[in-house]
Amino acid sequence: MDLTQIEEALRSVIGMLHGALPASQLEAQLGLVDSGEPGIALEILCTELHEIDASVPAEAYGLIADAGAAMRVDSRLWLQLRRE
Repeated sequence: MDLTQIEEALRSVIGMLHGALPASQLEAQLGLVDSGEPGIALEILCTELHEIDASVPAEAYGLIADAGAAMRVDSRLWLQLRRE
């Protein structure tokens, strides 16, 4: 996954999460992605989702995991979102 694909994946995830987080938080993460900071956006997004114990759709979770792995982010960040 290259940077463009990572950014596209995160934009898709943010779109899938409308209603799970306040619009202002999603817009802030989108702003980070658009500013070339997808790693920071991913970290904050996962933290916010974990803090409210949000249910993350499987497709969004897969994109989060793929983007995170491509950026070599610690997998514990998105594994905390996984539902058993």
